Formats: sequence, structure tokens, C-alpha cells
Amino acid sequence: MIRHRATGRIRWALFSSLALIVWTGVGSASAHSPQDYARPGPYFSLGINLGSANYAWMKQLDQAAAEAARVILSNPGFAGTVPTGYSPTSFLGVGFSGGYRLAPRWALDFSIDWARSDLWADVVIATGAQRIGTRLKVGGIETGFASVNARFYALTGRLQPFALAGVGAMMATPVDLAGNKRHAYGFSSKLGAGFDFYVTRHFAATGLVSYDFATGDTEQSDLFLFNAYLTWRY
Repeated sequence: MIRHRATGRIRWALFSSLALIVWTGVGSASAHSPQDYARPGPYFSLGINLGSANYAWMKQLDQAAAEAARVILSNPGFAGTVPTGYSPTSFLGVGFSGGYRLAPRWALDFSIDWARSDLWADVVIATGAQRIGTRLKVGGIETGFASVNARFYALTGRLQPFALAGVGAMMATPVDLAGNKRHAYGFSSKLGAGFDFYVTRHFAATGLVSYDFATGDTEQSDLFLFNAYLTWRY
């Protein structure tokens, strides 16, 4: 319950901050031309991401949670505890990207995303004639993506929608309650769509929705990511 409240506060703070940035930008006058916002030069973005596994990976995570719960509940201290379902939480993490605006409508960048999800088992605890339902944390999963991306901008004014495509690598790391980790690696590709909204000449609020395709040992570990960044332009 504490984790869910904390996650809710983080989401609320994120979206409130973005709304304030956009509102401030809309309300401020600007003497810069559209071409000025699309000028060549480097840019850097830092923010947080919220993710969700695709259906195939969700099933794998359910199975991993079931196996972890079986091991944990075999302890005599959990006698009378019966699992009824399994689920991961949403992935939550941080992201960074840095790149160069080559032309008004084109840019190249390098991005790194890290996100973590906890695995939970829904259980029923039998204490005499009483049954108590609760959730039991049984492990976690950490993911990391690194990719080189190309961006195409549809508009070049204060608001700049863009499409993104890239290739790179992924790491998926299951984590048990003892902190043990098993790393798996694979190539990945990224497709996404987003926007830059310039608040000033040098700062923009950036939103991005991406889908990361995984291969190799991380096959089927595809992930939807919703990213919110603060971007600095030279």
C-alpha cells in the first residue's frame, strides 16, 4: 500500500510539473522565430519513465512470480498461506538522452532508459477459521535499454511533434528477495512518437511514448515506456 501511494505521488508530481511548464510557456510571449527553435545544435534530456510489459512478457513475469512464491511459501513460517494470483507492478525508472539537431526536421541522439518492476503474489492466509487476503512481494525485474535513434520533426515551431526510430541493446535482470541477480542481454529496436514544447529558447518539456522490441536472451521482454523529460538546447 505504501509503495502504491508513493508511486501515485510520483506520477502526480510529474504530470503537475509538466502541466505547469506547458502553462508557463503558453502564457509567456516570445520573439523567437520557428526557425530559431529548430536551430542546429546539441540537446540533452533527463526525466522519468513509466512502463508496462507486453502480454507475452507479462505471462513470463507471472510464471516467475509463481515460482518465487512457491519457494517462499514452502517455508514453515508460511504454513496455511495459499497463492491466488500473480502480477508485476508498473515499471518505473529514469531516462537520459543526448543528441544533435542536424537540420530543422532531423536529429540524431543516444538514449539510456532504466526501469524496475516488483513482482507480487496475491495470497490468502488461513488463521483458524479466518481467511485474510493480502499481497506478498516475491521479487523484481530490472531493465535497461541503450539505443541510437533518429528523429523526424513534423513541425519546427514552439511545439514540435516528432517520430523516433532506433537500434540498440537491452538488459533484463530478475532480482530475488535475497538480492541475487541474473543478467540477460539482447539486441533491441525502438519506435516512438513524442513532442518538444519550448518554454524558453533553451528549455523544453518533452514527452515520448516508445515501444522497445527485444531479441536474443531477452526475447519477448518488450516494453512500453511513457517518458517525461526536461530538455536543454544549446
